[in-house]
Amino acid sequence: MGKYKAGRRIAVQSARVMMARVENLMKGGAIAKPAWYDAAKMHPPVPLPTWAPAPKEIVFPEDRLMKIYQRRNPDWSFEVLKQHSDAQRQGEKTRGYKFVTLWQQYID
Repeated sequence: MGKYKAGRRIAVQSARVMMARVENLMKGGAIAKPAWYDAAKMHPPVPLPTWAPAPKEIVFPEDRLMKIYQRRNPDWSFEVLKQHSDAQRQGEKTRGYKFVTLWQQYID
């Protein structure tokens, strides 16, 4: 959700809270009816949807092979990611990446 939609959600919720508080203060006799109250009561904030459909999962062909590798190698999470410039120049890859690319060659 973008920053403007989140801000709108907060503004709508705070407008509803403000209306409820003003109504309670008026019922208790603490304040007189504000000049803007009738207009705000006639045009309340638009209700926001309470749910959204879940996005579809994006699955790549390599994902299935990576799951196989992870199942066979429980220590896969301790592999060092070699992303520094020397490793990129020399073409160093992780064991998981090598496994997936090798099996993709066999499949193709």
